[in-house]
Amino acid sequence: MARRAVAALLAALLVTACGSGKAKTQATVASAPATPTTSGPHAPTATHAAKAAVHHHAAKHHAAAKHSHHRKSAASTKPKTTTTHTTAASTTPTTSTPQATSSITFDLLGRSGDATSSVCGAPRHYHTYRTGETLGITGRVKPIPSSIWKVKVKIEVCSGALFTEFVKLEPAVDKHRGTFTGSFPAPAAGFYRARAELYVNDVRTVDSTDDHFKTH
Repeated sequence: MARRAVAALLAALLVTACGSGKAKTQATVASAPATPTTSGPHAPTATHAAKAAVHHHAAKHHAAAKHSHHRKSAASTKPKTTTTHTTAASTTPTTSTPQATSSITFDLLGRSGDATSSVCGAPRHYHTYRTGETLGITGRVKPIPSSIWKVKVKIEVCSGALFTEFVKLEPAVDKHRGTFTGSFPAPAAGFYRARAELYVNDVRTVDSTDDHFKTH
């Protein structure tokens, strides 16, 4: 009995002591100021704030770059307008006055007679000269060319059945009057043909009619 009484007393004391300690602990916890916890998945931290700032700056930079790209794309796709200045063709007709073609006349002077012969293929009228006699040359160009001009007298000799070149003379010209004159000695006996040729700017432009002569 005594042992049971002692055990019950000790158990009561122990319960009392435990209850007092628990109450003291609860009071201490209740009186302590509330401190915000910094742990847990939803608590903001300095690392999270820095990451958020970096993400916001990157998003802002991306938006600005995208806007600039759109502006460049719009500028590049804008159609270019090219202005072409067209000069109207002149409708005024151009008129030019062609230079009149000059004609040339030619004659041999100082003949002693006339003859007709069919040498060199056909019957022709010939002026006759004695060998060594002087033959005069005269002629005119009309109208007078405005460019540089000159006259040559070409003399051909009948050889076989054809006239071939014998000599070419250049008489003196009067460019104010359009006349030319000259002379040459009668060649060896034979049948000859002579004509005057007009050259303008060193280009042969027109010939006179032929003048046939015979020397004996």
